[in-house]
Amino acid sequence: MLKMAGHFRVPLTLILPLDIDASTNTVKRVLLGYKKRGFGQGKWNGFGGKLEAGETVAQAALRELQEESGLTGTLEDLTYRGYNDFEFEGERKVLQVFVYEIATSACTGTPTESDEMRPQWFDVADLPFGSMWVDDAIWLPLLLAHRTNAAGQQRTFVGEYVFRGHETILAKSVRLLEATEDGGKEAKAALERVAAGPAVNDSWVVPSKSLGYVSPSSS
Repeated sequence: MLKMAGHFRVPLTLILPLDIDASTNTVKRVLLGYKKRGFGQGKWNGFGGKLEAGETVAQAALRELQEESGLTGTLEDLTYRGYNDFEFEGERKVLQVFVYEIATSACTGTPTESDEMRPQWFDVADLPFGSMWVDDAIWLPLLLAHRTNAAGQQRTFVGEYVFRGHETILAKSVRLLEATEDGGKEAKAALERVAAGPAVNDSWVVPSKSLGYVSPSSS
């Protein structure tokens, strides 16, 4: 979908703490945060944001989880679920948001309000999509309902969107991927390249049609 020349991607992270029924491996509740200030103020969302210098995407996810919700997890407890690419009409920057889930049974701490976010549990059947980003209603139900296939293998997804502003979707494509599909390998490879890279910040760029991250000086 990203066909225009000169686009560059900025890596971000999003983590969803889940209350999972151990007997059925199904999600009962999702912990979301109400954004109290800054970008996205007034919306419910998962926890996440920018990478700090020297962090991998997974490390950033855990740091944001602790800072914004009060929960602490480990890398071993994270499950990578896929990513969303957000392109905005008239802009070169593409936000590439890597999505993780974590079972709250594996976390320590108690959901606690921070200066930025107010955590609250929601039943899967009662998620507040009317007060979330418009794309959440597209990919989040897919992620929650199709966590594994019949063989118990983890599924991932890839979402691509073109927005006008932040509320109007002009085009979209969301693919649910099996572990054996090329798309699943592509998503995993993209994640590993981010994790293997140098210290990162908003200046990291990747040309369109390439998943390999490069620094501005080498582009």
